[in-house]
Amino acid sequence: MCGVRSAEEVRAAAGAGADAVGLNFWPRSKRYLALDAARACAAAAPAGLLRVGVFVDATPEEIARLAVEVPLDAAQLHGEEPPLVVDRLRHRLIVIKAIRLRGAWDLGRAVGFGQADAILADAYEPGRPGGTGLRAPWEALREARFPAPWILAGGLGPDTVADALAAVRPSLPSGVDACSALEGPDGRKPPERIVAFVSAARATAAWWSGGGGAGR
Repeated sequence: MCGVRSAEEVRAAAGAGADAVGLNFWPRSKRYLALDAARACAAAAPAGLLRVGVFVDATPEEIARLAVEVPLDAAQLHGEEPPLVVDRLRHRLIVIKAIRLRGAWDLGRAVGFGQADAILADAYEPGRPGGTGLRAPWEALREARFPAPWILAGGLGPDTVADALAAVRPSLPSGVDACSALEGPDGRKPPERIVAFVSAARATAAWWSGGGGAGR
């Protein structure tokens, strides 16, 4: 559950059964959290809910500092970070490297990030590193072979996650990431929207893993 902005959203995500919440530290994002707000969100996370810092071209030193001060369990890198940054962080944090995709030709950008704990496949929009609400190129991911477990992002919500997972078969992701599609007009994520997304994602994943999608 990316881009949470309050302790209430964190608690709603935890209650819905989410695995992780994303705290945005990119100053140009509308979801940016100052240190005190980030600490309040982190403090609301129960044991077992990963606190993921979302960064765009931040230095390893800045990320490591915030990981202690907030604190954080993981870092999600949404900029043009080279593999060296992942390598410098991976002994301190879980590291997720985001790759923005326009089509199958962009899949090669994941090469070299095999030391990351996961690759996040997101939609591409010029000048915007994530949280755009645009759909990722699902069809291009059907035969994806990433060097690490991968997570699907890009415009996912309660009404689209089932179609997204069906479209990327047989290369099912290890997780799904939602943000803008869960937000209301005020930019907040209503608890009922969070619950609906997690429920839809888990039900669809269980259906596929149980063989319900065989033959599709």
